[in-house]
Amino acid sequence: MPPHELDYDGDWPDLAGKTLERLIVQEAWFEGDRDDEANVVWICAGGAWHKLYFDDGIACWQTSAAPEAGGADFPLVDLGAKHGVAGEPLAGCHGEAREGGAAITLAFARGASVSFHNRYDATTIQVG
Repeated sequence: MPPHELDYDGDWPDLAGKTLERLIVQEAWFEGDRDDEANVVWICAGGAWHKLYFDDGIACWQTSAAPEAGGADFPLVDLGAKHGVAGEPLAGCHGEAREGGAAITLAFARGASVSFHNRYDATTIQVG
């Protein structure tokens, strides 16, 4: 659940107890440089797709369809397969306000986590 001080828009997904089926991020590239590790995040858990993105420090959630390829400047990366978390049960999804933005963390039952740290409209990924 999100803390009260975190600004978010949309319905916060209840992911606790559900299995992560897919975790896809869309990078953003400009003139050969990656501007954003996770411009948009798609989470499929319990058979439903959830879309996460940040807008001026606000975490925005939407129910969604599966992602579609975004072209050379917006490639999709299968983060769930890359880090071996696809198929893992989730303990929850937590958020916190941060200076200049927010952080959203997917926590797994076995103790692993994947966090998306947005600061001044650039999002980085931390896997732990």
